[in-house]
Amino acid sequence: MERKFIRRLPLPTRDNWIWWVLIAGTVATVIIGGIFLTGLALRASGIWPAASPTPTPTSVPTVTLSPEQGCPGAPVTVSGSGWPVGEVVTLRLAAPAAYGSAAVDFMTATVGFEGTFTASLSIPVVRPWSEFPAVRVQVVSTTSTVTALFDLISAPVEQSATATPRATATPAASATPTPSLTPTPTPSPETAAWRGEYFNNITLWGAPAVVRDDPDLAFDWGTAPPVAGVLADGFAVRWTRVIAFPAGVHRFYVAADDGVRVWLDGQLLIDEWHGAEPRIYSADLALVPGDHTLVVEYYEVWGNAGIRFWWDRPDAYPQWRGDYYSNIRLSGEPVLTRNDVSLHFVWGTGAPANGLPADKFSVRWIRTLAFDAGTYRFRVLVDDGARLYVDGVRVIDAWANGAAREVTGAVSLTGGDHEIRLEYYDAGGDAVIQLTWEKAGAFDNWRGEYWPNRSFSGLPTLVRDDATLDFTWDTGSPAPEIPSNSFSARWSRTLDFATGTYEFRVLVDDGARLWVDDRLVIDGWEDGGTRELTVDLPLAAGAHTLMLEYYEGFGQARARLTWEKITPSFPDWKGEYWPNVNLAGAPVLVRNDRKIAFDWAKGAAAVGLPIDQYSARWSRTNTFEAGLYRFSAVADDGVRVSVDGVRVIDAWTTSAGDEVHTAERALSAGQHTIVVEYFEGSIDASIEAWFERVGGMPTETPLPTETAAPTATATPTPPPTALPTVTPDTPTPTLTPTLTLAATPVMTTTTPTSTVYINEVMPVVGRIDWDEDGAVELGDAWVELYNPTDEALSLEWWVLEVEGIEHYGYKLPLGTVIQPQGYLVITSEEAGLPFVEGRLRLRHEAVLFDAVELLVLEADRSLSRDAAGEWQGGWLPTLGALNLPPEAKGRAR
Repeated sequence: MERKFIRRLPLPTRDNWIWWVLIAGTVATVIIGGIFLTGLALRASGIWPAASPTPTPTSVPTVTLSPEQGCPGAPVTVSGSGWPVGEVVTLRLAAPAAYGSAAVDFMTATVGFEGTFTASLSIPVVRPWSEFPAVRVQVVSTTSTVTALFDLISAPVEQSATATPRATATPAASATPTPSLTPTPTPSPETAAWRGEYFNNITLWGAPAVVRDDPDLAFDWGTAPPVAGVLADGFAVRWTRVIAFPAGVHRFYVAADDGVRVWLDGQLLIDEWHGAEPRIYSADLALVPGDHTLVVEYYEVWGNAGIRFWWDRPDAYPQWRGDYYSNIRLSGEPVLTRNDVSLHFVWGTGAPANGLPADKFSVRWIRTLAFDAGTYRFRVLVDDGARLYVDGVRVIDAWANGAAREVTGAVSLTGGDHEIRLEYYDAGGDAVIQLTWEKAGAFDNWRGEYWPNRSFSGLPTLVRDDATLDFTWDTGSPAPEIPSNSFSARWSRTLDFATGTYEFRVLVDDGARLWVDDRLVIDGWEDGGTRELTVDLPLAAGAHTLMLEYYEGFGQARARLTWEKITPSFPDWKGEYWPNVNLAGAPVLVRNDRKIAFDWAKGAAAVGLPIDQYSARWSRTNTFEAGLYRFSAVADDGVRVSVDGVRVIDAWTTSAGDEVHTAERALSAGQHTIVVEYFEGSIDASIEAWFERVGGMPTETPLPTETAAPTATATPTPPPTALPTVTPDTPTPTLTPTLTLAATPVMTTTTPTSTVYINEVMPVVGRIDWDEDGAVELGDAWVELYNPTDEALSLEWWVLEVEGIEHYGYKLPLGTVIQPQGYLVITSEEAGLPFVEGRLRLRHEAVLFDAVELLVLEADRSLSRDAAGEWQGGWLPTLGALNLPPEAKGRAR
């Protein structure tokens, strides 16, 4: 194997070192030169980029504090440098490392163009911050966190207005204060809101953390921050506002937890710059008219936070001055003082006002009033406790827990001013307190009682002697303590009447009820415009008690009661009612009844009558055309019908009301008197009675005859319910059975041929505009009448009515004429009648000409008479034309 040797160079020595230097320099020159030449070549080719300038070393972010130590609450300036330009940094307070991880983000700051920022804050005065030996102030960005240490050198110091001596707040009962004559020469315009400046320290130092407009100065923050960006503890606020005041003495109030100061035009009115539980402070100041500047300063140390500021005039209690306390002992400063128009409160489970608890509160009301000499009885409705004092003397003492109850006390008063003081507390649950009084024997006229509600709830707010019962309040109210809407009143009085019938008239807007001797005789208890309600009432000679109840809903208010003795008239049926079953004695009620069709069920026929064991008599005299008439009655219990003094129906016995009693009688042309008598035994009560013309006068004479019997065998047997009960002694000839073939119009089976009848009813509107007014409406439903005679007939004052629906009837107007073989169409809207259920009747005065049972049909279908006169349901409607069955095509219009 060939061995190769490498010759070793001799190590540098004292003799050859020069040679070694020359050799090293030559080698370095060659290497550097090569690199340089290579770089030039690469740079020329674009592969090696041009060399950049030498970079400036990056600055290190710093934070400094000024001062670096102090007591909690002291203002601190935080300065930063070397931070990225434009970055938003967060200032954070943190506990020392040995004390846990307590930290709070205090505020943010933006770094300026030179990499600097400045911010102001204060060290919280609340635990745990005030107990640390130091607090770390950290500035945090997206890339760095820098900490500076602030040494705490003492415990928190209670702040005070060091530069301003404390002003003496004028007490409420002080002498007239000196007017403030220091408004600015050119006052600023009145501002609509408070300018609120919120600071993250309790000394109002530095720039505010938040500035905003606050509409009202009434806050209850509890333990929460007042606004985002402000601490929950250790903060302060300054509010400023310019307000126009009238001339006079004003009382300023502020309730605060903790410290508060109030300035007006630079004058310190209230100076309570210290920690405190919630308290109310006040000061009086006389003002010249014009704009005045108010400044309210407040700070919160720790715990709950809240402030409320308001003012009033010391003479601002024209009614009751109410002081409200958040305890049941009337102790401390009131949370609220206000004017209460009346002492008539039903708070239920709610609070009397914002800022007061719903339970465990108390109130004291004071008022000075002028009284006439006399004895007065005071009434208090209370839940829970109440005490009433008159001139400092206790008149009512009910200072104990208890449900709502009325307590009273009487006192004799001399004429003149007297102080009334009512004290109240609520322990829990419902809260009710009401006060009223009246003078013994004070009502020479109407005793008027007024409530601030529609339901006579609680004690009346006002009781007074009203000379007349004729009031037009329009949109006003009866008295200042009564609202203009939703109030009620009750007037009562006892008067002597002579024997006779009296017409009582009530003019009312909205609801009214009239009672005579505890009997309801007018009941208009519903909303409505001004209208007159009347009743004719027979009264025996002697004293009678009248009571009118009234309520106002909304809008106009009107109440009037008048009466006069009259000769009664009864255009329909004269109805007389007795509280016994045998029509004995004088009736307790006499009235006009439009028809005899009542279903009282288990109730009484009228207020003042018993629900059982009563009776009634209806009578009327009518002009009849000659003909045969059928009289019908059905009742639970007994009924009797007489015509011209002759009893034609006699069912004077207990009955379930399931049988129709009928009798037929031929009447000559002229006037005839009909009397219907009724009694109710027990349980259900109802009666219906009517009559109808069923044919012309009989031509056979004399009647009856022995030869008439075979004729009767050839006629259909009438229904079992059609059994006449004509008395044997009637002078009217006995009618032949053939006359019973005439169909009753109530359930007619043949087309009438002698006069107008109902031809067609279209009850349910679908898609057709039947009256062609451009709108399809429910009121387009219609009924069609037909005149089968050869002469035009007047229908003025004829009546269309739906039986069983009280007060539903349409009287055809003057000038209404139906042509021979002509049709007359009446819409539901015109008549004000529904045509979907019940029995539709056509009558003139007391004569019933036609009737039909209404049906609910398919929309745009009719109830029609066919060619045989029978009613058919579901036919195609035909206005003014022959009625068409369902299979007929098209429809006639």
